[in-house]
Amino acid sequence: MIEKDEATLRAEQPVAQSRWTLVLSQGVPWAAWGWRAGLYLLFALLVLPPMAFVVWTSLKQGQAFSLAAYRDIFQSSEWPKLWQNTLVFALGSTAVAAGLGLLMAWLVERTDSLGRSGAYAAVFAGVAIPGMIRVIGWILLLAPKTGVVNLALSHWLGPGAPSVNVESMGGMILVEGLFWAPMAFLLLSGPIRHLDQGLEEAAITAGAARWRVHLLITWRLLAPSILSVMVLTFIRAIQGFEVPLFLGVPGNVPVIASSIYIGLQEAFVPDYATASAYGVLMLAFLFLVLGLYAYVTRHASRYQTVVGKGFRYQPTSLGRGRWIGGAVLWAIAVVQLLPALYMILASFLKTASIAQVGDSLTWANYQALLQFPGIVQSLVNSLIIGLLTATAAVLLALAVSWAMRWYGVHGLSSLVNLPLVFPGVVMSLAMLVMALRLPISLYGTIWIFVVAYLATFTPYALRYTQPALLQIHPELEEVARTGGVGQGVILTRLLLPLLRRALMGAWIFIFLISIRELAVASLLYTAHTQVIATQLLDMWVNGNLNVLSAFGTVITALGVGVGLLMWRLGGRGVQV
Repeated sequence: MIEKDEATLRAEQPVAQSRWTLVLSQGVPWAAWGWRAGLYLLFALLVLPPMAFVVWTSLKQGQAFSLAAYRDIFQSSEWPKLWQNTLVFALGSTAVAAGLGLLMAWLVERTDSLGRSGAYAAVFAGVAIPGMIRVIGWILLLAPKTGVVNLALSHWLGPGAPSVNVESMGGMILVEGLFWAPMAFLLLSGPIRHLDQGLEEAAITAGAARWRVHLLITWRLLAPSILSVMVLTFIRAIQGFEVPLFLGVPGNVPVIASSIYIGLQEAFVPDYATASAYGVLMLAFLFLVLGLYAYVTRHASRYQTVVGKGFRYQPTSLGRGRWIGGAVLWAIAVVQLLPALYMILASFLKTASIAQVGDSLTWANYQALLQFPGIVQSLVNSLIIGLLTATAAVLLALAVSWAMRWYGVHGLSSLVNLPLVFPGVVMSLAMLVMALRLPISLYGTIWIFVVAYLATFTPYALRYTQPALLQIHPELEEVARTGGVGQGVILTRLLLPLLRRALMGAWIFIFLISIRELAVASLLYTAHTQVIATQLLDMWVNGNLNVLSAFGTVITALGVGVGLLMWRLGGRGVQV
């Protein structure tokens, strides 16, 4: 009797699976249609209105529609200089970030350089430290007249000593490139690690010189991955805000993003039409860049080398050169962390100078910080916004990934990813205009930050949840459904434990970038809705650098501490 039941079950299993496949191929139940429609509607309301409002505002002149804002931009003498500076800044930053990231990834993944594991720790610390903290740290070190390095050079070499000016195009490119080098490293590590060395060995065995092997095989196979990193870095540099604001404005190197912000802040009557027109032009340009990238990589499958047979991975031995490789890795790590480390030191100094550190160490900056107006409220606001944004973004990304897995709603992914081309200051402007036009009162509350951050950062959460869900074979869920297990049980008892590390990684990343985001917050805050980033900006404007350093140290410790805690809770496989 038992053998008959088992035979019956084995005979019925293919039938059950074929029925499920038939349902998926012919259509989905009404509940599934409602699920899909709800997600489309939610993200349409989250993503499309800001874009529509910024376009509408750029065409609005009083009570009539006009192209006057665009005409004024194209006729302006500043227009060519703005675009030239923006492109030079973005291209230079891309070269620095991609070059350093590629070098780090190659040394870590393809060689036996010393200290390879420490590269990941340095990258994690770099992600946890807010970009604005690092920019201010570089200013404290390399400002043309007051920077510690320049003061030391002048003291040692005399008044005519050469100086390093970080408030220049070269300084902007270097700092922005260092910002995005960790991201380039993380994105290139996987492709380099999984590159099949058998192809290179076969070419060398056939008598090809090693330089020809790298040129004609290795680098051509890595070309799509390198191009992808360069395009992403280029887009992020075009959208860059902290570096152009803190370094470009004092150095008279304007770019489009900083010009939008400065134009709105300094005008007695803000010209939203012109600012929106600049934003629309930036969006159009970034859409063009993505379109060209999609066209160039349309045959990316030709470069696949990891298949279901014979893949081998063996790091290249550098011999004595492994010390050199390790020194290069640690030098890059030190340069990444140096600004934040000096800011920590400056938080204990009476002045920015380190000439007499032993006589200048003090806790006075932290005592003054406790009395600084708005500090506690900005911390509370940022923590609340970060918690709400990270949790909601991860849940929405999981829902979108689930819908794409079973219902094939790939158009939903394009809608969710649309904000990736939104520069932060343009998103801030769009949300501000939308909040002022809509009858719903969002401006002056923390909810406008949550909505703006949710639209901006959900695509990044999707980068975690979608690949992780694709690694789980649908058969696990099909078998559970065949056994009568409900959808909720499948999600909570089967999928969530398997997705725990990916979800935790996404949550950490979104939380950290939410509490430090300046570009999106720059036009949305009021005196009662200060957040950490805007509080830092106000302290910078007021010129109290040592108290600012103390606040930056607290924020850095908070970010690193939260990241380590969640990494510990989520398991050591979490990557941010």
